[in-house]
Amino acid sequence: MKRTFVILLLLVLSISLLAEIFPQKTEKYTADRSVKARSVTRSVTRDVPDWEWEVPPQSLLTNYADYFQAYGALPIALQPDEHGSGIYIVYRVKDQAGNSEVSYSYIDAEGNVLASQGMGEVGYYCDAEVDQQTGDVFATWHAAIPGTPETLDCLVTYDLYHIMLSHGLWKDPVITVIDSSDPPIPDPTENDEFIWPELAIGPSPTAGKQRLYMIASNNIAADGAVGFPSENPIICWADFDQNDLDLQSDLDWNYRTIATFDSWNAEDPMWYRGFKAWTVIDNKVIFAGYRLSNEDYDPDEMFCFVNENYGEGEFVEYYQELQIPEDNPSWEYNGFTWCMYSDLTTYPDGPPSEPYPDVYQSFIDSGRFNLYPSQDGNSVTWGGALGILFDIDPAQLNMYRPLWYQIYPKIFRFDLTTNEFSFTDVYPSGANPNDGIPMKPWDLDEDGEYDEVWDDNMPKWAEDWPIFHYDEDSAFYYNHYYVTSNPDYGWMVYIWVDGLNAKEANEGTAGFENWVATPEIAICASNNWGMTWSDPIFMNANPESENYQEELDGMIPCFVYPGDVIEDAGDNMGILHLFFLDDNDFGSFHSQQQGLNNGSTFEYAAIRIDFNLNAAPDNELVQAPSMTRNYPNPFNPQTTIEFELKNPGNMKIDIYNVKGQKVETLTNEFYDQGKHTLIWNADNLPSGMYFYKADNEGYVTTNRMILLK
Repeated sequence: MKRTFVILLLLVLSISLLAEIFPQKTEKYTADRSVKARSVTRSVTRDVPDWEWEVPPQSLLTNYADYFQAYGALPIALQPDEHGSGIYIVYRVKDQAGNSEVSYSYIDAEGNVLASQGMGEVGYYCDAEVDQQTGDVFATWHAAIPGTPETLDCLVTYDLYHIMLSHGLWKDPVITVIDSSDPPIPDPTENDEFIWPELAIGPSPTAGKQRLYMIASNNIAADGAVGFPSENPIICWADFDQNDLDLQSDLDWNYRTIATFDSWNAEDPMWYRGFKAWTVIDNKVIFAGYRLSNEDYDPDEMFCFVNENYGEGEFVEYYQELQIPEDNPSWEYNGFTWCMYSDLTTYPDGPPSEPYPDVYQSFIDSGRFNLYPSQDGNSVTWGGALGILFDIDPAQLNMYRPLWYQIYPKIFRFDLTTNEFSFTDVYPSGANPNDGIPMKPWDLDEDGEYDEVWDDNMPKWAEDWPIFHYDEDSAFYYNHYYVTSNPDYGWMVYIWVDGLNAKEANEGTAGFENWVATPEIAICASNNWGMTWSDPIFMNANPESENYQEELDGMIPCFVYPGDVIEDAGDNMGILHLFFLDDNDFGSFHSQQQGLNNGSTFEYAAIRIDFNLNAAPDNELVQAPSMTRNYPNPFNPQTTIEFELKNPGNMKIDIYNVKGQKVETLTNEFYDQGKHTLIWNADNLPSGMYFYKADNEGYVTTNRMILLK
């Protein structure tokens, strides 16, 4: 089947030379606006977490670039308790004259904003990463270096907090990591220019050092006949220790690209665009996301590339198609059988048209997300959305109905021990959020019957529009899904900005008049590494809404980032730090020329969330087996694996070697509530690292064991 493929021209604003480059729009889906939903139906089947403001919104700096600060990273980074306990935020501020300056804010442990000021550097698209050993923060951005205005370059600096025990001692001059006029390595494909830099810090193979990584993406369109952007990345790294920071070293940088990403951009043998994010876990550098092509029938695929040698050497690649067939609900009315996905222009008088031949769920408006380690570093997690799409005929493929609001947030993950992809339904969750089948919005209890119907028997469905703005043509640029966690407790938070009510208002739906410029911050919480989720905490500035927050009164919150760690406040309470843009008019004038060019304000806030999540009885959150430990660890040749079940149920425990190959199924039986112990004997196996994966009826945990003989 030939798919429609929409390509819009690259947007380049003339202000500040070439610096305002936005990702080029490439998508396969087309809006069918011929029918509209009858009313908004929101699904709330579980308890919303208890929460309160820890720090109400605090204004930082005024800005005239109402758009993203970073695409796949979190520019708000926390210092460890032993090195400052503060919060750094690095961001770009644009003034009315069009000048953009890299700026930062520093917030102390009590939530007091101690600094919000420029750094004296022109720059765009910033990221921040705190060194946990010193409390120093690294910052990166791209800009046109004076003397080479025809190219954009990636720069890094760091704030020497550990010297002054205070913020503001930034390294000067800054480090030019990528000079596009003099590339550090030969362009892997023709005329590359790597921008939108992001940072991470991990261990180094050199004793006593850490490794600073910077990833940037190619903004130049692919080289072949297709000529679409691919955004293949470059990896830059430098090892450092505190002495290097004391000396304000530029560091010794190394560079490489990844052959497969380069081949997508070279159209060798075919073009792909990878919507990606990345992270570092110990010695591993990991990229994950999904890719699309422009071929006739080539379903979207999840991918994960894993390197286990500090970014050097081979990346092992994994893929899984994600286009899942969906039902085409039908009902009887007026003597006819009608199908939901068909031409309904003759409804209700008839006769009905033929049902559309293919209905399925696949990725839609999911281009901006971060990648986060989960399950004690044994998997990676990212956010996005699946939508219901359909094919009408060979000339009309990948259609969707934006006025039916059938786009739903999910969590995607890749298990680094089993090398398996999976996803979880988040909002709404359905009865079995981890069964590998997207929830059906008309049958959330999954009993095979429609949850509700209208008087004419047409099924009702749960709706969502997880994009802050109503304009579906701009949704490619506006969507964002960010996750963060507390790794000690398995707490996770998932954030997006929801625009369902705002879209209804702008479509003229009666009863939504007060929602015209009112997006909502949506925050879901999990206490079991994202295997189950609460319903969203919705926050908005509409005084007539039950989710109205006086602290947001008069605001238009958009482009919301969580802090890179959820702080432990004791008693199952976590503090989530937030950085967001309060726009003065609805829509991004800066990127899409929507709304007025009348400025915006950056805001910092924090909320306290109760992670002792208690769900409603009819949809109880799954309680995880409490994997306390395996002991001894390291062991030779036997170890005891102990687990605790909150409720009676089946427990399956599989053992894997470091290559992800299954060694043994230790148990797959029904157990009573309480603690249980099993002995694993590895007498016939070689020394090395092993993993045990415990599956308690859909809740999965993975832990490491070391066999030393």
